[in-house]
Amino acid sequence: MKKRPSMAVLVGVALALGLGMGTAYAQFIRHPHLRAADQHAEAAILQMQRAHNGDDWFGGHRVRAIQLLQQAREQMRLSAIYADRHHD
Repeated sequence: MKKRPSMAVLVGVALALGLGMGTAYAQFIRHPHLRAADQHAEAAILQMQRAHNGDDWFGGHRVRAIQLLQQAREQMRLSAIYADRHHD
C-alpha cells in the first residue's frame, strides 16, 4: 500500500513554491518579455521532467537539457536585475 503525503506536507510545498514564484516574478515586473521567456523555460523544464523514462532512455540529454534551461532562467533573472540597476 502506498503512503500518501500528509496535508501539512502538501501545504508546506505549495507555500514554498508560491513564495519562490513571487520572488522570481518580482524581478521581472519591469521586463514583460523576460517574464514571458522565463515562464516558457519553466514550462519546458516541467515537460522535460514529465518525460522521465529513466536517464538511459534519453541518453542523459534530457537531464542536460533541464540543467541548461535552469541556467537560462538564472541568466534571465540576472539580466533583469542588471537592467534595473543600470537603466531607468
